[in-house]
Amino acid sequence: HNPPDLFGKISVYVGDEELFPKDLSPDSQLNKDIAQWADSTAPKALADVFEALVGAIFLDAGKCLKTVWQVIQPLLQQYIDQSLTDPNLNPKRSFTEQGEKIIE
Repeated sequence: HNPPDLFGKISVYVGDEELFPKDLSPDSQLNKDIAQWADSTAPKALADVFEALVGAIFLDAGKCLKTVWQVIQPLLQQYIDQSLTDPNLNPKRSFTEQGEKIIE
């Protein structure tokens, strides 16, 4: 099963923007095109692949969650750290909290 636009959606999601750019200053965040960030949800197919990978590791490891975490944590650690540092990933909310002003 190969929807015609699946690879296009994945390419756009993965290629256009870093989810957690190194420069997260308010200036850089607010100067980005808010509409572009409003839909930063990964295509469902990527979530399904990740879920299948985690499930396969879980079953292969004899249903050991510790082993699953040892494999998955290095892949996700930078995103976990970023979420703890800057939990507000919603650009629309950031824009509203800044008084709906674009910082120049």
